Amino acid sequence: MKRKVLNRLCAFLLFIGLPILSYAQNTVIKGKVINNNGDPLSFVNVSLLNTRDSSFIQGTTSKTDGTFELISKSKEGIVKISSIGYKNFFRTFRNSETWTIELQEDSLKLNEVVITSQSLRSFGNKDQIFLSENDRKIGTNALETISCLPQFKTNPAEIGITTVDNKSVLVLIDGIRRTARDLMLLKPNDIKYVNYYSYPPARYAHEGIGAVIDVVTKKQNDTLYTFYLSTKNGVNAGYGTNLASMTYQDSLNTISAAYFIDYRDLNSNLMNNSYRYGNKSNIYQGTSGVYVGQFHIGQVNYQHSQGKSLFSSQIEFTKNPGTQKYEQNINDAENISNSRG
Repeated sequence: MKRKVLNRLCAFLLFIGLPILSYAQNTVIKGKVINNNGDPLSFVNVSLLNTRDSSFIQGTTSKTDGTFELISKSKEGIVKISSIGYKNFFRTFRNSETWTIELQEDSLKLNEVVITSQSLRSFGNKDQIFLSENDRKIGTNALETISCLPQFKTNPAEIGITTVDNKSVLVLIDGIRRTARDLMLLKPNDIKYVNYYSYPPARYAHEGIGAVIDVVTKKQNDTLYTFYLSTKNGVNAGYGTNLASMTYQDSLNTISAAYFIDYRDLNSNLMNNSYRYGNKSNIYQGTSGVYVGQFHIGQVNYQHSQGKSLFSSQIEFTKNPGTQKYEQNINDAENISNSRG
């Protein structure tokens, strides 16, 4: 009996110890990538190369705080760290290590472009956009201001932002994923600069996103209380978007509460489509439909920043009792003949 219990105990210890042993057998390379000012560099390419022929084994990218982690079965190798605008960094390793790596700017690769009093700095993988005083006078919130920049546009009937060539844009605020609606809670003067990635970094490539913007905000030294009210209502169009928000800010904390109401009252909601298959074409004509209802969003945000550390949380409530209905009838089917001279 005792031997059976002992055998089971040994089997259990062996079972829970296998993952630990397996992890311990791997080599873990951790680190943080910074520039010559000590600022963290995000989305930097970190590659593991073979020591014999420098062939690629695996890779990752640094996070928004500049940190990265590589877990490999190789006991030794070469780590290559690269980013457009900076000199490549190489270092060999044996077993697990932790590094702090300072990348040096490469004047031959950087080709920094400064336009209209340093309003735009291009670093190859991203554009750093600095708003002028005239830019900040356009619009009453950050969404309206950014949408008026040459790179972007917005649909007045919706809360969103796209590139000028109609690509979807992922919004980050201080490196944290947000929505275009959250930009409405920021004042134009809250923006320090905007990092614009016309080609999304590797970590977002699988999401089908056209571009990424990271809105970096200014640090507040004084205590501020802000109330913001925005109303957009179309009498003839039958839609409206209304927002009310309150914000408290000090040197360490930002607390905001907001409430959005979108309503639609369209009695003639039409959608037409035309499809072409080879030498035939079908035209679907929309019939009168409806798009009626209200869309409610309640939101509370808290953000605490101290040094280079940032804590952010958000609670959101949504309700959409609205209804949307439209129908289509085939209106015409025609043959399309191709003639050759």
